[in-house]
Amino acid sequence: MVLSTKYAILTRSKLYHQSPKLNGMRDTVAELGFPFLFLTFILIVTVVVAVFVYQWGQKRRQALLALAAANGWTYTESNYSLTRRWQGAPFGHSDDDATEIFEGYFGENRLPFVAFTYSYTETTHDSKGHPSSTTYYYEVCVVRMPRALPYLSITREGLLTKVARFFGGQDIEFESDDFNRAYHVKSADPRCAYGIIHPQLMEWLLGPGRALTPWRIMGTDLISYESGRIDIARFPNKLHAMTTLIGQIPRHVWDDFGH
Repeated sequence: MVLSTKYAILTRSKLYHQSPKLNGMRDTVAELGFPFLFLTFILIVTVVVAVFVYQWGQKRRQALLALAAANGWTYTESNYSLTRRWQGAPFGHSDDDATEIFEGYFGENRLPFVAFTYSYTETTHDSKGHPSSTTYYYEVCVVRMPRALPYLSITREGLLTKVARFFGGQDIEFESDDFNRAYHVKSADPRCAYGIIHPQLMEWLLGPGRALTPWRIMGTDLISYESGRIDIARFPNKLHAMTTLIGQIPRHVWDDFGH
């Protein structure tokens, strides 16, 4: 029995070393070595990531559809025309798109709105000419107001606005120093801006209204945006803040400046 076992082992070992096919496979793996194992690992990781991204996308799509259905809103996967409907940040880029689009009515007054993910891709090249692309995403919310008002823009005060003011780019100043330090205000009609941004609204903008900034009025549209894809839990709160802002605009402003 012992001799038979040793003979079998020796025979298998001899066959292995004498087999051209097995020797070829062994030599190939030996020649490829680490690069072969590394490329195999990269391939496996790529497949795993692709499957994860696909599953994440499917779950997100189902969540977006469920939110729209629960509120009686319409949901559209993509509508490129939205990227050309408005001017100013974050719009105006080439290779852009509008996706994950919600449309419907919001608030006690049932104001029409549209909310979506705006994205654009920028491609750069290194010193050797190799391209590298980066895609940027913004959550955009637009609420239709009862009447059109003169252009008004409110952004957070920052280094760029301070530099612009230094070179003559003046904004509108208000009685509140805290408000002036926090915000940069521009308007096509300062009288209308003073009417919209009354003391109570300034106090609100320095409190819960901070989450709304930046925002601007363009005709009948109140527009607010921030970096990132549209957030299922966040953007209804953004719509609430926007309708709250519209509700705080005094009647005399609509009468004097609205059309």
